[in-house]
Amino acid sequence: MNTSFNKKLFSALFVLSLLGFGVARAQTLPVDTGTGTGGTSAAAGGTGTSVELPNPLGIGTIGDLMNKIIDGLIIFATPIVVAVVIWAAYLFISSRGEPDKITQARNALLYAILGYAILLLAKGIGVIISNFLSG
Repeated sequence: MNTSFNKKLFSALFVLSLLGFGVARAQTLPVDTGTGTGGTSAAAGGTGTSVELPNPLGIGTIGDLMNKIIDGLIIFATPIVVAVVIWAAYLFISSRGEPDKITQARNALLYAILGYAILLLAKGIGVIISNFLSG
């Protein structure tokens, strides 16, 4: 496999992982049922009630959302990184001293480790920023 294909494969996997984490935030919204203050008809004669929409993710802030996304990406990326490291080890073993195959194996290992390190650093940087802003 060439480097161009590897970059396209990892880019496609990254985009697919982002599409899998669609998030919606539900809120409690007041609903006027006829008190005459919310633009609805006062003829109904009822008192104001509210409708509560449950938040299935339990996310209240953007920081919580980012943590959920990064945690999901880490869970998704860990087996992929392990598979790529095993594949790079296979490439090293099967290279038989050929410089091109050794370079390909080294690049696969480097990109896997570098990508996972960036993902873990993103989690750490998010924690540092949230601690700095809250404290």
